[in-house]
Formats: sequence, C-alpha cells, structure tokens
Amino acid sequence: MTIQDVYKKISDILNQQFINNPKLEAKILISHLLNIDEKEFILIKDKKEMNNHDFEKLFKLVAERLNGKSIASIINKKCFYDLEFYVDDTVLIPRPETEQIIDIILKKFNKEEKLDIIDIGCGSGNISITLAKHLENSNVDALDISSNAIKISKKNAIINNIPFERINFLNENFLKYSTKKKYDIIISNPPYIRSDEINDLFLNKMLSDPKVSLDGGTNGLDFYYRLNDFAKTNLHANGWLIVEHGINQREDILRILKKITSNIKVYNDLSGIDRIITACYKG
Repeated sequence: MTIQDVYKKISDILNQQFINNPKLEAKILISHLLNIDEKEFILIKDKKEMNNHDFEKLFKLVAERLNGKSIASIINKKCFYDLEFYVDDTVLIPRPETEQIIDIILKKFNKEEKLDIIDIGCGSGNISITLAKHLENSNVDALDISSNAIKISKKNAIINNIPFERINFLNENFLKYSTKKKYDIIISNPPYIRSDEINDLFLNKMLSDPKVSLDGGTNGLDFYYRLNDFAKTNLHANGWLIVEHGINQREDILRILKKITSNIKVYNDLSGIDRIITACYKG
C-alpha cells in the first residue's frame, strides 16, 4: 500500500469518539514512524509504498492510541509556546491553554527584570523552561514530587539550551515543602480534577496523564488552599500568584484567595472557558 492508502486506513481506524482529529493523528503517527515532516509526507504519500515491517510497527502505535495513550506520549514530543519538549506518559502533557500563563507574565513583567520564580508541579518543565528562555535575567525553581518528572525537566532544559544555573530543579512534595526564600512569582498548574471524576475520565480514554498530576482531592481544591498559604509566606511584597484551574472552579478559588488579597484578575482561555487567576499579595 502507498503511504496515502495507509493514511486513509489508519484515519478510519482512529475514528473513535475520544479522538477529535483522526486524520491529523494518522498523519502524525505515520510521519513519526518514517521520521519525515509534513512537507515530505505530502510529497511522498502517493509515490512511496510502506513495507510490512513499518506497517506492523505503525499498528502497534495505533493500538497504543486506541488504548487511550496520548498522541504526544506515543511520539515523545509536544510543542509548547515556541519550544519543543520531550514527554512520556509519566508527566502531564502540556496543553495549549497553559501557554496563556506565559503570555500573562511576559506582558506583566519587563524581560530585563531579575525575578525569582517558582513553578510548583513543573512536570515536563514546559512553564519553567519557557520562562527561563524569555526572562534571561531571572532565576527559576522548578519543583515536582515525581523524580521522573525532574529527570524529564532536566532533559528538556538541555534540549532547549537552558543552563542549569538558571533553573534549580527540586524533587520535593509541595504539600510538605517549606523554604525561607521569597519569590516575585509563584506559578502552578496543580492537580484540580475531583477524585471521583478521575476513574471515569481514564475509563472513557479522555486522559492518560499520571494520576498524581490530575487528582485535586475530594472537591479538586486541595492544592489551592496550600498555594494560598505558601504565597502568603513566600512572596515578596507585591508578588504574584498565578494559577490554572478547571471548569466551574473559579468562584471557589476566588473565595480562598480573597481571604488574603483583593487584588485579583481572572482570565478565560481561547474557548471562553474560565482558566487562570492571578493574585497580587501586598505583604
């Protein structure tokens, strides 16, 4: 079969309820397997035949996807903002909506400022490393409970040419973490899905990220209470807490943060869904 024939066949197989764009995913998997880019795919798809060995390998990738593994974890690659990151199924896959955190910070702060930043629950390091690239005079602490996440973050720092002296990687449990350091910015995209929703999402193949990066406790708010306490203690005067959150959580989180500060701004993502909150702590 030609690449085009294989593409049509795989697109049909991937046409499942939990896969939004089977044609795009078929192209991604084939291009990944053959180590070609989109331009090459277009040029060779009607001319080149796929051999049986590659066809078998492709079907193994397709089987992984049908079992609910994310496309990014299968190809070990995810773009975030203007960088590319290595990912696997042991870290939260970076989402496009999280890029808004970068935009907010780059608009709010001068790129020449010397800022102390901590990213709590850094995962693949996508937020930490992107900020380190764009805020060259700043220092970033990247914290995660998972030792594997820290290894992947370090790998991504190397991939994106960010020197280790600009990012301090901390393999720590945030719920037990304490420091005397004061920060200008505290960032977190914490676990915020309610515990009773997690199993259904996995069962319906809507998620394949590690549970530890998703489970926000009984009401999904566990980490926001701790983040508020941490910000109160560890932010400089006029420092900022910036958090991502889930659908229908905004009012609950605002009630938590308003106990400490009223200087709060909310942001919707590009789909109009409430997504990010920033809070300035006067100290």
